Amino acid sequence: MIFTTEVLEINPSNINEEREFLNEVVRIVKKEKMCDVIYKPQPSAVFRTYPDGSDFFEWGSYALDIEPTLEEMLKKMSSRRRSCIRKMVRDGVEVEEVEDLDEIFDMLYDTIKRQGVSLLPNKNHLLNMKKHLYPKNMIMYKATFNGEIQGVSLIYFVEGGAAFYELGGTASSPHQCSMSLLMLKGMLDLYHNHGVKTYDFVGAYINLKEGSKEAGIQNFKKRFGSYLRKGYQFTVVINPLNYKLYNIAVKSYFKIKGVDYVDAIDKAKNRY
Repeated sequence: MIFTTEVLEINPSNINEEREFLNEVVRIVKKEKMCDVIYKPQPSAVFRTYPDGSDFFEWGSYALDIEPTLEEMLKKMSSRRRSCIRKMVRDGVEVEEVEDLDEIFDMLYDTIKRQGVSLLPNKNHLLNMKKHLYPKNMIMYKATFNGEIQGVSLIYFVEGGAAFYELGGTASSPHQCSMSLLMLKGMLDLYHNHGVKTYDFVGAYINLKEGSKEAGIQNFKKRFGSYLRKGYQFTVVINPLNYKLYNIAVKSYFKIKGVDYVDAIDKAKNRY
C-alpha cells in the first residue's frame, strides 16, 4: 500500500489530529489484512506527522507559485540565471507541447540512465498513464534549438490546482539554460491554459550527502526561486516476514541486473 498524497484536510486540523487519523488508517489496514507493508509514499506527498511505531524520516518537496509572465518568474531567480534564460530566448530556443510519447521517451530514458538511477522509466507504464490521463491531467513538452531537441518533460497536473514534475530529460550536451526555459514556459502554459497556480518539483531529501547527484538535482530546483515544503514520510511494516522476503527478492533482482540497489527509505535516512 502506498499513499499518493499527504492528508488532505476537509476542515482545518492540528498535527495531533492528523496523527490520530494516520493511526486509525494503520489500525484498519492491519484489521482487514489489506497489505504486508504501507510503503514510502509518492515523492510529492509531505506529511506533517507520522503514525505511531512507523519508520519515519524527514522529507520535503520544492514548490513554486506560478506568476503570469516570464519576466515575473525570472524575478525569483538569480541575475546570472535570468541572463542565461533571456539568452535562450534571443538564441531562438523554442518550447512546445508534445502529443506523442515516442518523441520524448528515449531522451527521458537516456537521461535517467546517465544519472545511475536504479529504476528506469517503463514505456508501457507511461503509455498506460497517457491513455488514462492525457490530455486532461498529463502534458509533455520539448525545447528545441536549431531543430534539435535539447530537453523534454512530462508533467501531471490538476486543472485549476497544482502541477507535478514527473520526469525530465536533456540531450547529452544541451544548449546552456534551455532546460530552465523549457520548465518556465511549461509553467506559464499550465497557468494560462489549465489554471494551474503551483508547480511542484516532486520530492526533496532533507539530509543529503554533499556532492551527491541528488544534491545537484535539488540545487537545480532551488534556482527557480522555489520554497521547500518540509515534513515527513514513513513506512509501516504489517507483516515482517513477507516484507523481508520482498526486500530479498528486490535486491536479488537488481543484483542479477548488475545494479547496486539502495532502498529508497535507507537513502532518505542516509543509511547506506
